[in-house]
Amino acid sequence: KQWYQRRVAITAGIPNFNLFRADRPNDTRFGGSAIFVHKALRVERLDWFTGLESLAVNIVIDSVRFNVVCLYRSTSLVDMKDNAGLLGALERLPVNADEELVIVGDANLPHVNW
Repeated sequence: KQWYQRRVAITAGIPNFNLFRADRPNDTRFGGSAIFVHKALRVERLDWFTGLESLAVNIVIDSVRFNVVCLYRSTSLVDMKDNAGLLGALERLPVNADEELVIVGDANLPHVNW
């Protein structure tokens, strides 16, 4: 979870790392996601979560390709209708046997027994 303000330069953060961000649309504090990827790696941002506070990137290391999803679910999403955009994006995640998928983040579901 991150809450960089929009005025912070996209290059802010960790030296030698690229920063990929999904800020909260209404520019409020808290929420959103960020992924840092070392500049030596081939990386491409994926459009799987357009308009949401989550993001995905494809990273290539040698001949191995994998997708990393950084998921953020706001505590303000209280019913199924509120959660529809994020749930729909998760249901549409492409499944590719040639690429690994890593999902990390903050689902803000404290009452779920993981």
